[in-house]
Amino acid sequence: MAPASINAIHEYLVRSRDTIQAALDDPSFAIAVTDIVEAIADALGHGRKLLPAGNGGSTADAQHLAGKSYRE
Repeated sequence: MAPASINAIHEYLVRSRDTIQAALDDPSFAIAVTDIVEAIADALGHGRKLLPAGNGGSTADAQHLAGKSYRE
């Protein structure tokens, strides 16, 4: 593998690590995620719809969510 490819992979992993560390260091991040999860669970628990959407790779994530049965 060419050194440029290795450098690109390394840089991507470093950016990913830095992003995760920033989320861990910010207490409001976990609170925001918890609020979102609770709102979705409440909506689905009361028979309401979840209308996920995305663009690019997020479209696939939205399709996975839409295809999952939450009434198990």
